[in-house]
Amino acid sequence: MLVVEEEAALRRIVEKEIRQSLNSRVEGCSPSRLARHPDLATDAIVVGSENLIGSIDRDQFKARLWTPLIFNTADEHLDAIRLMKEAGTVAVTSYSPAFLKTARGLIKGNMGERHSYKEFLFPIDGRCDFRAMDLVFCDSLTMEQFKCRNKRHYRLVAPEFLALLGECLIDPRLVDRRVQRDRKRATSIRSSG
Repeated sequence: MLVVEEEAALRRIVEKEIRQSLNSRVEGCSPSRLARHPDLATDAIVVGSENLIGSIDRDQFKARLWTPLIFNTADEHLDAIRLMKEAGTVAVTSYSPAFLKTARGLIKGNMGERHSYKEFLFPIDGRCDFRAMDLVFCDSLTMEQFKCRNKRHYRLVAPEFLALLGECLIDPRLVDRRVQRDRKRATSIRSSG
């Protein structure tokens, strides 16, 4: 697997989630590095955002498969906030500014005025006591960095996408059509919801 992403921290999050799920070799690089070293994609399943994958001239590479990422929804995290009986503090931790920006839009934008929202970009300068937070969402890199009572793993990559990648390792020609069909279905569900 080759994860192509401009932001290094976001790339590391996606790499870790794929590696943990599939127990396979996963590497990552920026689009500019891939352009300078096209051999990185040779016989690889190349994963990246739909915009990024669409902007690459794939004819110059010998990749096995190009597949746009399907990101996880925030539904289960929003449900956890809705289940909070009293007003509290909801925090998001990440090494990725892009991850925090997305979480801000999804979580803060949907949690209402009842709760306060905080975000923490790692590495954190100084000390921070997360035990005072009522609910802390952690990306796959910050999940093991600290202890607190109400910590939840905010996985970036959708489980159904990870399952498809697993199938790609078996026979990518069969799965390419299924990836496209599932992406269309996920897009239509999100736009109608």
